[in-house]
Amino acid sequence: DFKEMYLKNEKDFKEHITKIKTTQENLFSTIDQVSETYKNNELKNINYEYLSSLSNYKSYHSYYAKDKDFKPSEGYLSELENLNIENENDYIFSSNYRSVVKSKLRSASQKLVEKDSIANDIAYLTAIGAIKNDKIRNDLLFNDAKYGITYTDNLEDYYTIFSKHSTNEINNKKIAKDYKSLKSLAKGSPSPKFNDYENNAGGSKSLDDLKGKYVYIDVWATWCGPCIAEIPSLKKLEKDFHNKNIEFVSISIDRKKDHEKWKKMIVSKELEGLQLFADDNWNSKFIKDYMIKGIPRFILIDPQGNIINANAKRPSNEKLVETLKSLNL
Repeated sequence: DFKEMYLKNEKDFKEHITKIKTTQENLFSTIDQVSETYKNNELKNINYEYLSSLSNYKSYHSYYAKDKDFKPSEGYLSELENLNIENENDYIFSSNYRSVVKSKLRSASQKLVEKDSIANDIAYLTAIGAIKNDKIRNDLLFNDAKYGITYTDNLEDYYTIFSKHSTNEINNKKIAKDYKSLKSLAKGSPSPKFNDYENNAGGSKSLDDLKGKYVYIDVWATWCGPCIAEIPSLKKLEKDFHNKNIEFVSISIDRKKDHEKWKKMIVSKELEGLQLFADDNWNSKFIKDYMIKGIPRFILIDPQGNIINANAKRPSNEKLVETLKSLNL
């Protein structure tokens, strides 16, 4: 049981995953007729799974124990300290190795954040850029950028760092295309529009119907846990800015088969504001125009229909309240 495992105290957790590792190694040793190359790779993979579990312990234990300040004891990750993160063979063979590499890079990037006061995503991309192995560096850069570039608050810096370190021309063309599209979503640019989205309250709504008001858009779905986690904060926000010159709009990208589920959740969660249903889930033109690849996603638009922020802060983020107050609604 995943939750039960990560709720264990540090000592018991380590004993538990060590037992799993030993059991796997013993089982694998009974298998005949596999090549020595595969055998060596798989034994390393079993060890990388153990190391991956170790590196995940802090975040998962913190989450399940609801203790955001939890920290393992000093030296807990000593087994990862001297791990070579540029082993191309292991990177290709083992998803567990790739997981450990990313964990090590996250730790390195956190030091850059603290040292240079830079954003987390910029620090992580910078840490990847220091890898000398072309295949590993290019793969990590692209896997981060294909989603990360649509979320970053530092588009120019993000793209500059990616372009400086990526030597894969196919990847570079794909990210350059995304970069060019994202430039059109800069502050002050006309917002992409949605038209005739079903309104739960009856009829339909288009973005143009909201001209003259600030618009805060929440793109979500009933199956999205992080989206639902933002609902209490969003409801508080709507209450605090009631009768102000701002419209709170929630756009569901649920599939048509979940239409009734959407309507029931509006009732069960007592959702307020404008509750709209996108015309073609992820394939809706509005969703594609904003290059939305993950949810929840929040967008802030001014009364003239121009973008204030295509990646606005979440309702649970205090900086959003500061931003809205600065607009003198």
